[in-house]
Amino acid sequence: MIIISPENRILRDVLTKRFKSQNERIPCDIVIADFDGVTYHILTLREETNVVYVSVSIRIFEELLNFGAQDILTRIYGDLIVDPEEGYDFSLRIDLEEKKSDAAKIIKDVALLRRNIIGAPFLFVFEAVSRGEDLGDQTAKFEYRSEESIFLKPSTDKVTVVFSILFKDKDDQVFGQVFLKEFASQAKKVRNAPYVTYSKVPPQEIEEFQLKERDDVAYLSVVLFERHFDTRKRGTSVDLIPSLRDYIHYHLKCCKAYLHQRMRARVNEFYKVLNRARPQIENKEKKTMSGRTFKQQKTVKRW
Repeated sequence: MIIISPENRILRDVLTKRFKSQNERIPCDIVIADFDGVTYHILTLREETNVVYVSVSIRIFEELLNFGAQDILTRIYGDLIVDPEEGYDFSLRIDLEEKKSDAAKIIKDVALLRRNIIGAPFLFVFEAVSRGEDLGDQTAKFEYRSEESIFLKPSTDKVTVVFSILFKDKDDQVFGQVFLKEFASQAKKVRNAPYVTYSKVPPQEIEEFQLKERDDVAYLSVVLFERHFDTRKRGTSVDLIPSLRDYIHYHLKCCKAYLHQRMRARVNEFYKVLNRARPQIENKEKKTMSGRTFKQQKTVKRW
């Protein structure tokens, strides 16, 4: 299956061109959409074409700051952080000449802006659990989409992540149930994989929120142990876990597209069979009373 890249390709390409070529340093005003309702704004002013401003809007930004995101973002972006642009939550100022020596790192970090912001609480918790810190039994809740949330519950030696996933379409509810059950069952067959469970009922880890069971909402729980967020694998876990919901819906859409393609191909085959069964056109020669001949063509209705 295809893994969705955590980086934003447009952000990476724009910054790469502007770092490499003086000709690309022209005024620009670009708005980009990303997963989970995230919006970027790339701005270069006419009076300072060697400076690129990158701003991002995330609906849960304030909630993320309360769970360790600020320290993580300061550590990653440092002096690039400036006061947020109006209408956005977080902004960076990149001087292309001043930061030319660090271009490769800056391009990578900015392309991963969404991942670094949404993944900051995960990274904060992973590092704290690895150090043996006691974060208490409180479960953090991030409503990253309308009616969909991520629940993050740290323990002494593990971290439990629960996704509430909304399936608005009736077909998606059926496909989603099959996909999530298979996803959970296959995880048990993979060596050293996280423990994954699927349920239509809110799991015990989030019972404090008193959520009601709904037909259009499913719950996927992922239990990460220390081997999944040690120093070697911590980055990979932060890449994959926050984008799990996008990964599931992407493959559901691919599954539906494949089924539609197969149905269209089958209908075309049926048309071929019907056309082969069509009778041949008959040509009959007839004469009028004066002795003239004419041909009458018998038409057959096509299927």
